[in-house]
Amino acid sequence: ECFLYKVPPLKQAVGHRAEGWDLGNPTLTGSLEIIGKGQVLEIRLFDDSMQIVAKCPVRCNKGAPPVEVIVDAVVDSSRYFVLRCEDEKKRHAYVGIGFRERDIAFNFKACIFDFKAKIDRENKALADAENRRRRKKLQDESASSENDHSDEYIPDEPNPDLVLKKPIKLSLGAHPFNPKTSVSASPPKDISKAASIPRLKPPPSFVAHQPPPALVSPAKDDDDDDFGDFEEAAPPASS
Repeated sequence: ECFLYKVPPLKQAVGHRAEGWDLGNPTLTGSLEIIGKGQVLEIRLFDDSMQIVAKCPVRCNKGAPPVEVIVDAVVDSSRYFVLRCEDEKKRHAYVGIGFRERDIAFNFKACIFDFKAKIDRENKALADAENRRRRKKLQDESASSENDHSDEYIPDEPNPDLVLKKPIKLSLGAHPFNPKTSVSASPPKDISKAASIPRLKPPPSFVAHQPPPALVSPAKDDDDDDFGDFEEAAPPASS
C-alpha cells in the first residue's frame, strides 16, 4: 500500500519537503510494483482497480541520470519520496509517494539501490573482460609480428679476405730488447734535454781509523837499579 500526492514546485535547492503536501488527503491510495528488466528498474503505480497510473523507469546503464534524481527522498521524512515518472512520449511528471510503515519505505529504497549496485558490478565485470580481451589481442599481434620478423631471411656476412695483397718486408736485425740494435737503448745525445732526475749526494769518503795507543808497561830499569843497590849494600861474606 502507498499514497500518491501532488508535488508542488520545488522552492528550495536543498530538496523536497513532505510537510507541504497535505499528507492527510492523498490524491490516490493504491499500490506499487517494482520490476527489473535488463539494466532498467521500473516502478509501476496502480490504483484500486489495479490499473497502471504511472511508471517511473530507473535506468542504470552508463550515462543515465543518477538514481537520486529519479527517486528523490524528501528531507523531512524517511517515508516519503518524489518519483520522476515518464510516459510513452518521454514526458516527465513528478509524483509524491508515501508509505504507512517505515520498514516498507526502507525496503523500497534498499531494493532500488541494490539493483543499481548489481548493475554496476555487472558493467564493471564486462569492462574488465573487454580490457583483458584487448590486452590479449595486442599481445597476440605483438607476438605474431615478432615471429614474422624472425622468419625473414638475413644474409650471412661475407668472410673477411685475409690474403696478403702485397709482399711485406720484415726486418729481423733490430730487436726491441737488443741494446746494440735498439734505438731506445742509446742514451740521449744532449743530457741537458733529457728528463731532469734529482741527484743524490755522494757518500762520505772512507777514513781508516788508527789503532789505539798501546798501554805503557812499567819500566824495568828502576827495579834493576834498586836490586843493584841492595846487592852493593850487602856485607861481605866472612872467610
